[in-house]
Amino acid sequence: MSSEPSLRLRSVIATTFVWKLGDGLIATGLGYIALVATGSSFWVGVQYAVSLATAALGAAFLGRWMDRQNLITIVRAGVALCLLGVAIMAVSPEATDATILFLLAATGLVSVSFVLMSVALSAAVAAAVPPDRLLLGTTQARSAQLAARALGGLVLSVLLYATRTPVILLLVAALTLILWLACERVLGASRQVIPPSDDNESALKVFVRAVRDCRPQRLVLAMLLCYGIFVSPFVALLPVLAETLTGNSKNVGWLSAVYFAGGTVSILSGYVSTRINIPLAARTFLACGLSGLWLLAMVVSLSTTSGTLLVILGGAFTFLFGHASTMLLSVFNVAAQEFSPGYQRRRILSALILLGATVGTAAVLLAGWWSEVQSLAAVLLTCAIALIAFALIQLRWRRASNIAPDPALLH
Repeated sequence: MSSEPSLRLRSVIATTFVWKLGDGLIATGLGYIALVATGSSFWVGVQYAVSLATAALGAAFLGRWMDRQNLITIVRAGVALCLLGVAIMAVSPEATDATILFLLAATGLVSVSFVLMSVALSAAVAAAVPPDRLLLGTTQARSAQLAARALGGLVLSVLLYATRTPVILLLVAALTLILWLACERVLGASRQVIPPSDDNESALKVFVRAVRDCRPQRLVLAMLLCYGIFVSPFVALLPVLAETLTGNSKNVGWLSAVYFAGGTVSILSGYVSTRINIPLAARTFLACGLSGLWLLAMVVSLSTTSGTLLVILGGAFTFLFGHASTMLLSVFNVAAQEFSPGYQRRRILSALILLGATVGTAAVLLAGWWSEVQSLAAVLLTCAIALIAFALIQLRWRRASNIAPDPALLH
């Protein structure tokens, strides 16, 4: 890799770190606010479901638009929406019936901002490295994002104990502005040349054809559905889990940090697994199976222990589940990019966000309601059994191999 692409990649990775630090603060913070404002795990599920649903709508309607824009234009739109969402929360009344409405409006804006920033910075990583180093670049960027989410969780936990919500919103706004300035410097200097095209297909149609024509993309779709349905409920209900483990929902920050710290480690092991040529199906089997086992261990801990031991075991299994579930997401992200034509990559990425958010919305709504009428343990047990079953189903894909993508698709 030449020095110029390496320098550009480092700049993009540093920028994604700033983005995820702010995104982690606001995303986890909004879930905490929902629990405090309503005292109901159902509304925590609703808040997260709104996040996924608006992300799905954003991906559905913005895919073709993003394919025709310079990356810096996409970033500017994302920054503007995020700042608007923060502003809405800043003027939101406290402890009134309108609080949840302001919360859901802010959630929607931040989620659409996430779609724009995710696609723009993923495309920026791909543009910053040669095609044969896409895996390395994607892995490094993903590691930085997860590390930022873990750090954001720790910062959030400290702030929840030490100060009030407006300070958190002010910090998110400051990080968003820093992100904008960094992107202007990194992405704004060189305008991307977008070739004219008569291709007006929607993101979903492009992805459907990719799944039909490319066998690895079918496994990508299966991983996406598995993650959206059986992993999203755990992430959505982190505030409820924090209250169950420790008796105080303010601890959602450190629990989120533990989860994403496990994810940061998993990205490295996932990269190693690709270097030693483990088939896609085998990596999926391992990630799903371990995710299910750690969730099952979490359920046993909730049923048999209490006090300090429960906190220790809950933290340990959260870390391990973060490791395994993020390994699944990492393999999915790398495979999705490797087997996507370069000129359609943004639409395929936005289609993946659309599909994942759509199935995740239904799963999270159901999980929030079920944890309210039954228990959190019942939700986690169902997800654990489903993940283990999905892992066993992957044995049918045992002949899937690391098929090398056509180099022409990467340009």
